[in-house]
Amino acid sequence: MTNVYNTNAAAEFLDEQIEGKSKSYWYQRLTNSRKSDRKDAFAPPFEMMGRMVIYSEEELIKFVKLEKSRRLGKIDLSDRAVEALRAFGMGEQGGGSQGRKWAGASANSLVSVDGKSIVVQAIINEPLMVFAMSPEQAISFGQELIDAGRMAQRHNATKE
Repeated sequence: MTNVYNTNAAAEFLDEQIEGKSKSYWYQRLTNSRKSDRKDAFAPPFEMMGRMVIYSEEELIKFVKLEKSRRLGKIDLSDRAVEALRAFGMGEQGGGSQGRKWAGASANSLVSVDGKSIVVQAIINEPLMVFAMSPEQAISFGQELIDAGRMAQRHNATKE
């Protein structure tokens, strides 16, 4: 079982793990990241237990790794750059400069929210992400995957 932290304990944890900021800075950043008008591009995910906010130690550790990699050479990266690092899994097991190791996905057809049409739902397993696409978007993306896969097969076949 993983340890869980309230906002105060999470701020203390981050202050101990990441140099250069204070506990009060982390407390304010965690608090602000939960406000819809002040979303942080990357903040540790949290859960609500009644009125209390809790953070898992596992997610805080991931955040620490990303925050430390973000501060390489004392350069503060833009929110979009941090998002890109996270998308590639930089600093995380299974991630790297070419992207994350593929852990599978699935696709399903389902009724849209408005109940009038069918959409395609794509579920990526790791990290867990769910997307809804129009049929046209799904077909276009599927064709891109087929084209890229065939090109890679042709290239690899000439190397053997």
